[in-house]
Amino acid sequence: MIAAKGMEGELSDLATLLTSNPQVFAAFQAHPILRELLLEIARHGKVALKSVKVNKNLADLTKEEAKSLANNFQAELRICAVLETGVEDWIQSSPALIELDGLYSFFRPLMLKVGFHYQEGSSGLKARLYCGAAISVLDMVSDLYMIYQYRQEGDNFSGGLIAGSIGVS
Repeated sequence: MIAAKGMEGELSDLATLLTSNPQVFAAFQAHPILRELLLEIARHGKVALKSVKVNKNLADLTKEEAKSLANNFQAELRICAVLETGVEDWIQSSPALIELDGLYSFFRPLMLKVGFHYQEGSSGLKARLYCGAAISVLDMVSDLYMIYQYRQEGDNFSGGLIAGSIGVS
C-alpha cells in the first residue's frame, strides 16, 4: 500500500490530482497510455524482480508496455537509495518516459511524489536491510574476538583460518 492511507485513499487522491489539473487532463487526452502508466504505478501489486527494457516512443507504447514501465518504476525504487536518482534512472530507461518528461512539466514532480509515498510504505524492507547489515557487522566483530582468543591461546592456525574467511568475504 502507498503510505498509511491505503490503496483506496491514495487512488482517490491521485484521481483528484489528475482530473483537477487542466495540464494533466490535456496530457491524458493527448496520450491515453499515460493514464494506464500512472494507474499501474498507483496500484503497484506484484513487482517484477528485474526490469524489462521498453524501447518505444510514447505514441507506440502499448498497455502491456505501460505495465512493464510501472513495474520498472517500482523495481528501480527498491534498489535505489536516493529517490531523485531512482526516478531519473527510470525516466532515462525508456524513450517514452524521456518524451513524457520533456512534454509535461508535471511528470517528474508527480513521479517524485508517488515515489516518496512508495518508499515510505516500504519501511519494512529498509528495516530488514538495516537489521541484516547490523547482524553482518556483529558477526564480523565476533569473528575478530575469536581470532584474538585463538591468538591468546597460541592457536595461530585456527585464528588464521577465521581471518582468511573474513578476508574472502
